[in-house]
Amino acid sequence: MSFEEKIKKFTENIPEKMKHIKSEDGTINALINPFLKLLGYNVAEPKEVEYQYDLSIKLGVNKLNKKGKIDIAILNNDKKPEIIIECKAVDKKLNKQHQEQLKSYYNITPNCRLGILTNGIIYKFFTNTDKLMDRTPFLEIDLRNLSKIDIQELEMFTKEKYNSKNLENLVINNKIRNILNKEFEHPSDDFVKAIAKQLDKGVMNKNKIIKYRRIIKNNLKIILNKKSEPNYEFEMKFRGFNEEEENKFIKLYNKLPEKFKDNEFVENTTIIKINKGEKIPKNSLYIYNSATNPVEEIMIKYLRKYAKGYETDFIKIKSVKSNDSMRIYKICRRFVAYLNNRKLTNEEKNLLDKIFSE
Repeated sequence: MSFEEKIKKFTENIPEKMKHIKSEDGTINALINPFLKLLGYNVAEPKEVEYQYDLSIKLGVNKLNKKGKIDIAILNNDKKPEIIIECKAVDKKLNKQHQEQLKSYYNITPNCRLGILTNGIIYKFFTNTDKLMDRTPFLEIDLRNLSKIDIQELEMFTKEKYNSKNLENLVINNKIRNILNKEFEHPSDDFVKAIAKQLDKGVMNKNKIIKYRRIIKNNLKIILNKKSEPNYEFEMKFRGFNEEEENKFIKLYNKLPEKFKDNEFVENTTIIKINKGEKIPKNSLYIYNSATNPVEEIMIKYLRKYAKGYETDFIKIKSVKSNDSMRIYKICRRFVAYLNNRKLTNEEKNLLDKIFSE
């Protein structure tokens, strides 16, 4: 059985176990120990895994020596902790105080390069860039919501694969990814200048930075979407639609600009065709079976919340009338016609070009 298969099987039982865990010890026994075993550690061997590991810590302005206990220490060949784990009960939300507790142990454990804070569900992984433990985790994983990358990275913590080189690569990769994510979300002035200066040799003033930030941000989204090749075929839930209709809807949805995409809504909504008089299920985007073009009608219904923001624009070019009760429906039809490259007036085409490119 592969590591991916093992971790998926392990996480399937988490919700049921959580119902019966009442304490920190219960969390260790029911969740954390099995997870360490899955990683390949022998939790029954005190030469490898030691519980309540004793160490001396210094606290307070008077640097009073006090005795501290690490919840779980994974030992190296010299029987010294190389990984320390601070455990909390599964119903506890991990906070700054818990992190400081881990930090106080980590900073006086000479051979330690990895500190883990966990409640059995959330795992926060810390290391040190300098001598002291970093303030923020380089990796945070929720076992209830694992991505493929999460699983690949967790595998690097198995007894078989964990070493200083793999840890260093993992830390660097995650820190770079975090930096890039921040830059992609909101490009910093330095990031904008570095790119803009290759296009604009003039003085990079505040207005230019604002202008180029918007352009760079939009282009980053385009690049990322092309690279990731999003496909919602397996995420959307259909009922009553045939395969051809499902694929047509997915194709239309993927043509929408990001500002019109609500992936969370779609992933939690069933897209259905029903008969008139039939009870409408909760969390559904529905259309009646009698619709002549159900794919377009369901897309029109989806787009209603977005079309409302453009009523004035379509009234201005006389595409719809202000006193028309069907104007939102008609605007949505213009959106769908645009997605399908159907004929529109020049004014409508120009307006929709602008709306879809903003």
